[in-house]
Amino acid sequence: MAQQDYYAVLGVPASATQDEIKKAYRKLAAKHHPDKNPNDPKAAETFKGISEAYQTLGDAEKRKQYDDMRRLGAFGGFGGGARGGGGARPGTYGYPPPGAGGAAGGIRFEDLGDLGGFGGLGDIFSSMFGGNARTGAGAQARNRGPQRGEDIETALEIPFRTAALGDKVPVELDVTEECGTCHGTGAAPGAKLVTCSECGGRGTISFGQGGFAVQRPCPVCLGRGQVPTEPCPTCNGTGQVRSRKKVLITVPAGVDEGTKIRLKGQGARGPKGGPPGDLLITFHEKPDRFYKREG
Repeated sequence: MAQQDYYAVLGVPASATQDEIKKAYRKLAAKHHPDKNPNDPKAAETFKGISEAYQTLGDAEKRKQYDDMRRLGAFGGFGGGARGGGGARPGTYGYPPPGAGGAAGGIRFEDLGDLGGFGGLGDIFSSMFGGNARTGAGAQARNRGPQRGEDIETALEIPFRTAALGDKVPVELDVTEECGTCHGTGAAPGAKLVTCSECGGRGTISFGQGGFAVQRPCPVCLGRGQVPTEPCPTCNGTGQVRSRKKVLITVPAGVDEGTKIRLKGQGARGPKGGPPGDLLITFHEKPDRFYKREG
């Protein structure tokens, strides 16, 4: 299941808190435990996938590393040390080397979808690097300019009265933003950026799969094409930090269960001065002691 999105496996948004992730895991683990589903042959595999996702997202440091690579389109987990000898080597800031065993060994070729139109993850790579996903063309151009910030997805529980009449609700969100110390470069104050020796400054590396050469973001420089001579002590060389953001949400009157809204520009700030992403909110209605919705 390493190629799957661990947030989707646990049914939580990428902005979920560690406590929300733990609650989601416990609920799913109790539901899909093989002992409770003796007649379901798929229960053990489902339970294994849930546990694998939680092993990564339930650990704050592993989650941070996973989020960094997830944003670059690499959906492999970071349990490599326990699963198959994929330890990090010096200079990779905690990231497994290319071709390492375990869940972090790279993206499977079949996960890229239809190569004819480069569907699936191929489209993600293409949009990320501004060129051909197989050659990595345009990777360096992408790294130089401002980039749009991440969209943030979250769920908001509201009382029945708020859903019916509308109101303003304050919300705190976990966001990933550009590091204020290094301004996204990943370099310590006074340190220099040098060409990445792993990818030769391209920002991508090639690996063979099924007779094809496929490229993915370089796990050493995180797709930048450059690495610092000394990593930033605040972000450990990633160029990004997690922080809390307060937002005042206006709940429309008469909002229904499961309604989704998009707030433009309320997501994470864009790297290198780029525009912020959007905030996507799904409303869930809390049960009320005296009233219930009909029709």
